[in-house]
Amino acid sequence: NFCAWVQGSIILLEPVLMATRMMLAERVLLPLTFAIPLWQTFLLLWAVIICEKILRVILLLAAKWVLIGRYKEAKHDIYSLFYLRHWLVERIAEGTIIGTATPPGTSVAHHFLRNLVLRALGADVALTSMIFTRVVAFDLVSVGHLATVNGLKHLTAVNYGEGKMVLKSISVGQGAFVGANAVLEPGCSVAAAAHVEALSMVPAGSKVSSRVSGVPAQVVNCDAGVANPRSIPLDADVRQFCRNAALMASTYWLMVVPQALMPFIIIIMIFQLEAKLEYPEDSEKELERFDSLPEGVLRFLPQLPLWSFAFTVLILALQLLLTVLICRLLPRVKPPCSYLLTSIRGQMVSLKMRWANQASNLLRDASIVPVFMRMCGARFGRGVAIAEEVVLPDTLVVGNGCFIASRNILTSATVDQGHFRVPCVTNLGDHSFVGNDNCLPAGLPEGSFCGLNTSLPKRPQQTNLGYFGTPAMIFKRPSKDGPQEATSLPAFCWFHFSTSVIDIFILRGLKGMVLSASFVMSRYSFPATTNTSVLGVLFMVMLIYLIMNVTSWLVFSVIFGRLLYNETTPTSSAYHSTTVTRWFTSIMLQKHIFTSPFRTVGSCWHANHFRLRGARIGKRFFCVHDIALIDAPFISIGDDVIVDYDADIRCHSFEDRQLKFSPVKIGNGARIMAAAKVARSDVGEGAVLRPSSVTWKGSNLEANRVYQGAPAGEACAFKP
Repeated sequence: NFCAWVQGSIILLEPVLMATRMMLAERVLLPLTFAIPLWQTFLLLWAVIICEKILRVILLLAAKWVLIGRYKEAKHDIYSLFYLRHWLVERIAEGTIIGTATPPGTSVAHHFLRNLVLRALGADVALTSMIFTRVVAFDLVSVGHLATVNGLKHLTAVNYGEGKMVLKSISVGQGAFVGANAVLEPGCSVAAAAHVEALSMVPAGSKVSSRVSGVPAQVVNCDAGVANPRSIPLDADVRQFCRNAALMASTYWLMVVPQALMPFIIIIMIFQLEAKLEYPEDSEKELERFDSLPEGVLRFLPQLPLWSFAFTVLILALQLLLTVLICRLLPRVKPPCSYLLTSIRGQMVSLKMRWANQASNLLRDASIVPVFMRMCGARFGRGVAIAEEVVLPDTLVVGNGCFIASRNILTSATVDQGHFRVPCVTNLGDHSFVGNDNCLPAGLPEGSFCGLNTSLPKRPQQTNLGYFGTPAMIFKRPSKDGPQEATSLPAFCWFHFSTSVIDIFILRGLKGMVLSASFVMSRYSFPATTNTSVLGVLFMVMLIYLIMNVTSWLVFSVIFGRLLYNETTPTSSAYHSTTVTRWFTSIMLQKHIFTSPFRTVGSCWHANHFRLRGARIGKRFFCVHDIALIDAPFISIGDDVIVDYDADIRCHSFEDRQLKFSPVKIGNGARIMAAAKVARSDVGEGAVLRPSSVTWKGSNLEANRVYQGAPAGEACAFKP
């Protein structure tokens, strides 16, 4: 249909635009840097980056107001003309300051400018609000002064759980707090000074006026069901915060310096290497064409891929070292404490948290993470395995033999009503097991088990218990996982080398080599343009970058990634086995390094993206989450299935330090709503899993039933 053709054309056009951007950088900007002094080169790069950011915002504003106008409460068919216009606006937004969720510790200046852009797009957001997540359907979203909406789940006024594109308004009042990974279903409201705890879900039609928790959210710890009016920020505080934030935003251009610094260092490196090369004196004659490079640089081209590899590794190592220095040199955080976000101390704590979490996302599942976190100030015991987490190193204590999967919140640090608050230390006792996406601000006692999407605002007292869901279901832990040694010394050594060297440094260095190889091929094939073939040469250069980008993705991500991890992978393997290292490497290749140049999310072509990773998907699959299928080779999906924002389907778990896979089947017409998780469970035909709900391992969802909760339980029969 028309929508499919337009979406397909845009998806194919985007890699071409990226290749054109690379061509302009190589053929225009790079030669220009050799013709001007170094300080002017730095200013040029700086100006180009700032101008690009501004132009992207201008394009987004034009697209939104021309294609959409104002978002209004309504229902539209999926793949209708209105949906297509919305999809185009969302694609353009991805490259702007509002296009992604902001990590913990993001500066006040960044938030202030994001809010300015959101207001220009029609959102009713206060300039003093702190929105750490992405906003969708701007005109229907309202956030009051000094309110905090944490990520990473979308703040969206759109949902697709009813089989249509449904738009309803969302409002968050002044001074309200929405915890990490909480979901506000379109059509709900959060009153001034109300508090929604982490991992909770506020259903459509609800109005939260106190402290709530759970899936769906229920009132907890309140008097008379209303918020305390004294907790609403004073107007004087709002005005003072706004003035300070505006002043800090005026210096936002300084934050672009690191982005300009990396290409600047590359240019300096080329200058220095060129100066050391010996080449004939007549090669220093004046450059004949606008895209010509000095002869010494051209003679340096054969070495460029190797230097790019080394430089990429060096920059990564320096970034990790700088993170350690920031965490160690800045004042140590001693809970309980609270700092005004615009104060110097508040900014230092935010900076420390931001850099620590950036490093955690770089290292991911590397075995060196415990050592690195110790260097940053955290206290770790022996035999700990930990992935990327949200942490504040100064306040994290992890006992011996703990296993901690990815994307957990292991800090009590929050931003609330313009203050950075750290109420307590996060202490995980010995031999604790922590699954994915949990919120543990105070930690766990010894021998605890914490499953999936579990929120524990306070640290339990009793040891050796299990917790699952929000509010947490409590059960006796079946076994106590102690640290397991590798079956052999070679396997143990290979595990550390693979996760900490190959996945972190070598693969990223390989990515740098691929990019530099494109440059080398371009310059060897077309050293410079001629008077009669300027456009032809520029087109061929663009084609080289396009082919190299697509080819590297096909070779490393699709082919090699599938060879490492596919449906023949053993369903149970020890933690230090090569099965686990192959799985880690395939994830790095497919999702973080050699990512697809074709962004198909939200389109009717998205199923093909997952099929390339091994999933079996039927007709008319609709999904607005780019990494919804965590373990694609083990997933089978029927016809007419809908997967909403932030929802995912996973087939693995680490039990007793064993990586275990279970095939998952999703029946025809099933609907996985916003932020819901299907974990090692089958979903029957026509079944609906409500927002933020989580299935318990092996608890299959029956056909034509609605399930809700964490863990999910049957709510009612499905009514079409």
